[in-house]
Amino acid sequence: MFANEAGSVIYNLDGSLRDIVKSLGVEKLTPHDLRRTHGSTITGLGFGRDAMNRIQNHREGGIADVYDVHRYSDENQRIMETVANKIVSLIEGGSDNVVALRLTNPTD
Repeated sequence: MFANEAGSVIYNLDGSLRDIVKSLGVEKLTPHDLRRTHGSTITGLGFGRDAMNRIQNHREGGIADVYDVHRYSDENQRIMETVANKIVSLIEGGSDNVVALRLTNPTD
């Protein structure tokens, strides 16, 4: 769930993201781009595809869903906290592999 500055829930994430992208002059960015980056961050931090699928609510199906009834709450929290720490470190300049966004010239 995402919230605005007043704490109200944002239901139209796509519209809100389009407004942000436009104000920043970014060429194109969608909510799915953020989801893809999030998933890649989970696997890139070493948690694996199973953890990424679970966190992003992808259905696995099959007999494993019947036998494995563990909720993974503690594991999921640890993964999400690690991803959040990674994002904060990127924002604060703690990584050498950050690629700058290509911004469009607002005067064009």
